[in-house]
Amino acid sequence: MFDQVPSGSADSPIVLRANASMAWAWVLFAAVFAFALVRGYLGAATTAGRIGAVAFMGSCVVLLLWAAIYMVLRRPTMEISASEIVFAKAQTARTRAAGPQVLVLDRSSGSDLRVLTRTRGTRRYVTGLTLHGSGTTLPIGTFVFDQVKQACLAKGWQFTS
Repeated sequence: MFDQVPSGSADSPIVLRANASMAWAWVLFAAVFAFALVRGYLGAATTAGRIGAVAFMGSCVVLLLWAAIYMVLRRPTMEISASEIVFAKAQTARTRAAGPQVLVLDRSSGSDLRVLTRTRGTRRYVTGLTLHGSGTTLPIGTFVFDQVKQACLAKGWQFTS
């Protein structure tokens, strides 16, 4: 369930990667545009119509597949240990030059984690994880919350309401 990072210390962190299930939506859209590409090519009466269908729909398919691959390969990670919880945003070409974007919840601020939620209609969505008084909120909306909670509890963190 968790990816364990081997280390020499007794406090080896539990590493979680964000959920990549939204990538399937881009793959589905790419399939729809590929179908439209074939239908547009076969239904076009002129060469210019075929070129237009292939150019537009083909570029849409390529863009959507690139987005799906990007979402799978560039997922943020969360390392949960007994002393700290570290959220590392996936590096891109733009952020690589600026350095890694890392948010840390340290045990020195306390051990009682608070879950931030947002309500949309009748559903509640988990959006963040914070320590009271730390001023830092880890975005966990793309992670499976049950895995995050289980990993935090396994490392001795507590949750308050």
